[in-house]
Amino acid sequence: MILVNSKETAQKLSIDLSGEQEFITVDTEFIREENQIPLLCLVQIATKSENYVIDPVAVDLGFLKPFFADKNLKKVFHCARQDMEILQSYGFEINNFYDTQLYEMVLSTKENISYQSIVLNYTKKKLKKNYGLSDWSKRPLSKKQLIYATEDVSYLRKVYQKQVAQLKKLHRENWLDDEMSQLTEKNSLEDSLNEASYPLLYKLLNWRDEKSKERKVAPELLVSDRLIKSICKKGIEYIRNLKNARNLADDKEFLDYAETVAEDFSPGKNQSERNPAVDLLKTLLDVKSKQHNVSPIMIASIKDLIKFIRGDRSVRFLEGWRGEIFGNSASDLINGKMKLGIDNSEVVLYE
Repeated sequence: MILVNSKETAQKLSIDLSGEQEFITVDTEFIREENQIPLLCLVQIATKSENYVIDPVAVDLGFLKPFFADKNLKKVFHCARQDMEILQSYGFEINNFYDTQLYEMVLSTKENISYQSIVLNYTKKKLKKNYGLSDWSKRPLSKKQLIYATEDVSYLRKVYQKQVAQLKKLHRENWLDDEMSQLTEKNSLEDSLNEASYPLLYKLLNWRDEKSKERKVAPELLVSDRLIKSICKKGIEYIRNLKNARNLADDKEFLDYAETVAEDFSPGKNQSERNPAVDLLKTLLDVKSKQHNVSPIMIASIKDLIKFIRGDRSVRFLEGWRGEIFGNSASDLINGKMKLGIDNSEVVLYE
């Protein structure tokens, strides 16, 4: 492992990256507080021959930007979205990237598998996460911190290679090309919430958009998606607990507004009005997920199912590989050409 904290070590990494590299593995360590720009504390990179821990406190990260923009060099992450967001906030353009967490969801029914779990699955190595909550901004970093940081990219090389071999064997290596491109776009909050929460969500998002324009601040920096999602899931009592427990600053106005509108949009309301057709499609989705060993959320979201029931035929599960393993059957079910039944306590399909 090489700690990059000088011009000499930065040059060594540059020479290594300029060599014959099909891919590198990447991770970051950062500190993120509500409504503040994240502070990037470390960038970890594993090349074919070495593991590097780059200290942005000691060296300017500008020398890395051409390599991240290089369309011929694949950048491999696990759970890429946050790492990519923070690197982009520091001026990085990231081309040709890959997320092992996402691709694992077209190789198994698991959702959002952790780094420890995927390393254990592919390498049989059990990693410790003792330093996951370290204060990465403090210097000097301890030897144990550096070892921990290095493991986040060193084992990822083997995970990636074994995962790609499985994808090629099943002819699924291009299944998620669209998802990879969407990693640079905002995550859909709708997909992580139930439909009953949508009215409250839209109210909060509209407030944030208006205030962000007024204050000339990026929406996510004004009020985080995480806070909005928590409010939509937990409701007014959560808002009141926040107001009582935290030192309010810029988000006081937002929490006051959220409290005034949350009474009318309590999570869980109208659950009794849920369309049973959605539940039927969800059952079919679970069957197809197990049959093809693909995570259900990678095939269709609840939002997709609701839109489909309402007659929207633009949903993504009607096209491509999703259409083959689920969409065609969903259409048959809705049109009465397929039925669901139970045989020996298992759901079965009848053409």
